Amino acid sequence: MMAEDVTPNRLERAKQMIKDTVDEMAGDRVGLTIFAGEARQQIPLTSHYDDFKQGLDSVGPSSLNRGGSRLGDAITVASRGFLEVTNDHKAIVLFTDGEDQESRPLEATRLAKDEKGIRIFTVGLGDLKTGARVPVNSARGDDFLTHSGKQVWSKLDGETLEKIASESGGAYIPAGTKQVNMGDVYHRYIAAVDQTQFETAKVDSYEARFQWFLAPALALLLLEVFWGGNRRSFAA
Repeated sequence: MMAEDVTPNRLERAKQMIKDTVDEMAGDRVGLTIFAGEARQQIPLTSHYDDFKQGLDSVGPSSLNRGGSRLGDAITVASRGFLEVTNDHKAIVLFTDGEDQESRPLEATRLAKDEKGIRIFTVGLGDLKTGARVPVNSARGDDFLTHSGKQVWSKLDGETLEKIASESGGAYIPAGTKQVNMGDVYHRYIAAVDQTQFETAKVDSYEARFQWFLAPALALLLLEVFWGGNRRSFAA
């Protein structure tokens, strides 16, 4: 989560992307679900954007107790955030590197779509080919996560994220290590969730100003949820 393939780290870049998206909203409700090896609703749906941003700023590596990356659990918990049974358009925007530890994300996606009509928009973070190491604090100082004596490298799994988006009728945004204009993404795909057909989103991107990292073993993954209709909402 704190790997330094791009400065300062992927977590902070993802948080900035969420803020950029919220800045484009007008009256939509937004909430936040965070997950790693567990998932929890951090901020219920709200239209108080300043309060939301303050809550988002407080999210960090210690916000969850269990490391890992369970996409299916995150989708399930975020789906429960839509408490009202309405015909409003609902969407989840998932910021992650796509790595998953057998949590059956496609099954969770199908349930969210079939039971609540939720579309999922996936934003893939991280380097697709090389990936990045996972920094950890140790008795020797700063070190990197190891498994079976070898350093762990995490890279973007775009295939999984594309399947999740396709299964729900959403869109996949392959951000990678680039900076993406989330205002364009919001207006083109999410705000028009009832008209959007699945595709791999083609968005203008620029070299990233911040580092992205969500580690497979120590990840803190941000999940954003939008709720549509006249009260379109967003949870992250």
